[in-house]
Amino acid sequence: MAVDRRIVKTKEALKAALVSLLQEKELNKITVKELCERADINRGTFYTHYKDHIDLYNSILEEMYQNLENYIRSLFKIDLSSRDGSVDFVSRLFKFCRANDQYVSLYLVPHRKALLCQKIAMYAKKYNVYGYARSKTTIDRLPDFVEDYFYQYLAFGVIGIIQHWMETGMVESDEEMAKTIWFMVSNSIPD
Repeated sequence: MAVDRRIVKTKEALKAALVSLLQEKELNKITVKELCERADINRGTFYTHYKDHIDLYNSILEEMYQNLENYIRSLFKIDLSSRDGSVDFVSRLFKFCRANDQYVSLYLVPHRKALLCQKIAMYAKKYNVYGYARSKTTIDRLPDFVEDYFYQYLAFGVIGIIQHWMETGMVESDEEMAKTIWFMVSNSIPD
């Protein structure tokens, strides 16, 4: 089935309008009227696609999450058991954040950030990042509960670093940030 390019263009205009308005005010202060004016689309067209501005906001977040998830899945072809592979993986995540900064910033509000951190912790656990961070001897010495805390520490720490990096203008390169995170994670559990 062919995609109607007019519908895609309309939805993209509405997304861009919402992201633009979110830089000026809180979500609960935005009206459908403002969105339509900013996107140069009539209200009837808006309601053809979305129930309200919250529905539009949630669709942006869901699309961004799906894009991020697909991107992360493609990166797991990288050998995470090596330092270079892990740095390459994290560097590509920063590249994704840089390329999608307006949308990624939508996740960095308190009520969305916690959900994102949980998803990152889930992925890290699924791919045994804990096992890559330290030797088996070190891991065997630690109580079992440390692994769960490690994933929380990793997820919230990485998101905090990404948020700070974005808020300060993304000056450092993607690779510099990846090496910084690798250093912090690999030194978080002593040998």
